[in-house]
Amino acid sequence: MIGFMRTRYSEDEVAVRDAFFDFFANECPTTTVRAAAEGTGFDPALWSSLAAMGAPGMALPESLGGAGAALTDLAVVADVAGAHLAPVPLIEHAVTARALARAGGHDDLVAELAEGSTLATLALRPPTGDTARLVPAGAVADVLLHHCDGVTSISRGNDPGAKLPNTADLPLAHRVISDATAIDLDADGWNRTVDEWRALTAVAYVGLAKRAIEIGVAYTKERIQFGVLIGTFQALQHGYRAIDTAFIYAGEKTEKQVGLALAASKLSRDEVFLTTKHWRKYHGYEPAKKCLALSLSLAHLTLSLSLSRSVSPTPVLRPLTLLFT
Repeated sequence: MIGFMRTRYSEDEVAVRDAFFDFFANECPTTTVRAAAEGTGFDPALWSSLAAMGAPGMALPESLGGAGAALTDLAVVADVAGAHLAPVPLIEHAVTARALARAGGHDDLVAELAEGSTLATLALRPPTGDTARLVPAGAVADVLLHHCDGVTSISRGNDPGAKLPNTADLPLAHRVISDATAIDLDADGWNRTVDEWRALTAVAYVGLAKRAIEIGVAYTKERIQFGVLIGTFQALQHGYRAIDTAFIYAGEKTEKQVGLALAASKLSRDEVFLTTKHWRKYHGYEPAKKCLALSLSLAHLTLSLSLSRSVSPTPVLRPLTLLFT
């Protein structure tokens, strides 16, 4: 039997997202990110504040000082942290702490990790000799987990390595592991840890990508160039020729801006394919004519295609009436 994949946040996850979004918005402005980038790529003050929020141990068992939250809850925080480029190794720390909790025998250390007073990370590649190379958060972490030839080990006594130059200004470093001690975490347990790191890191990058798009879209909605919004003008300048719009999109603004942008671009009308749509409130011959006339008057252009749109709450396909002008 194939289950359904949930694609929306639950009410609890929305509450977590909103709480941490407000936190990062207040505690992690761009000045904090830039200042951290000039150093190790880590902001201790931000980490302390994040620890006070309970984030480092939220996905650890309550018996070990955590909050007992699910990995999906941690993913919600990772998404928001990524959106704010937060200079804290929350993901590396959290998955390493979870690995130690599963291994057992490290309750005191896990409790320290849960409260955030000790910082942990993992080496994603097997060590070379007594050195783990390119360790995420290796320049700031106190505890390091690594895996080689089926054995997972912990290293605590060696100092953090020097930050390596990298385009993201992350606290990336090589780490000496001469004090390594084996722990009870087999290859499957290690692979699960790395998979958690990959999944959460992907979520953080999705959060970053969404935020980058939001910033870009906001700019295109505000910046005026040649009398039109810069987004519409630049789209045409870079070769965009199929334009999809509708009167319902922001009322009069969208179609009017499309018309102004096309006029400013100096393109001939036959170089652009312009589509509009009318919603079900305009279904029927006379209502459709009224809607089309309004679209034409706003864009000051002829249309290439008009679609009669009907949105149904159930996955039922409905025919579209195509009107060519």
